[in-house]
Amino acid sequence: MSTRRINRFLFMGLALLLVLAPLSTVSAQPPIRGPYTFVPFTIEGQCDFPVYWEISAVKGKITTYFTANRDFTVVTGQGRSTMTNEISGKSVEFLIEGKMEWFSQEDGSFVMRMRGPHINFFNFLPGLTYVKGDQEAEFDPEGNLVRVKTTGKVTDICAVLGD
Repeated sequence: MSTRRINRFLFMGLALLLVLAPLSTVSAQPPIRGPYTFVPFTIEGQCDFPVYWEISAVKGKITTYFTANRDFTVVTGQGRSTMTNEISGKSVEFLIEGKMEWFSQEDGSFVMRMRGPHINFFNFLPGLTYVKGDQEAEFDPEGNLVRVKTTGKVTDICAVLGD
């Protein structure tokens, strides 16, 4: 599955959350919880070569909360993320853990926060990166990136796999 397809899937999911957000302000409901599963895929267009991403030992869950003011989704867990250069076969492993949160606002804008070590392929930073720290991105109601803040150590995965 290509990066564009994954990004489109994520943004469609976020758009669905934004569409359903007004419904939850009318009647608050209990959170929806389920296991977080990861399907390995190939990332294209971030590096000069395709990168296969797989996660082993995934222990995570996804929870969507509905409140009077806004809805938010939280993904928590940990796993070992293996990134492989599909041309050279070179691989590197990263620990990912912590949480990712999406907060929808009444005006249709939303904020995405990633806390703890994570893989970034959302184009917040150039290329494909491993962030050992936190990242927050804010989007306007049309889905345009308005602001991004990154703290911690950033590793360029393309450079590591391209050596």
